[in-house]
Amino acid sequence: MQFAKDLELQRMRMKRSWGPSGEAYSSS
Repeated sequence: MQFAKDLELQRMRMKRSWGPSGEAYSSS
């Protein structure tokens, strides 16, 4: 399911972006 994977990726990106360290959180 490509759609489901896309959603998961978006959620991961959001979590990283809204992480406690912000930019530093988007390391890997």
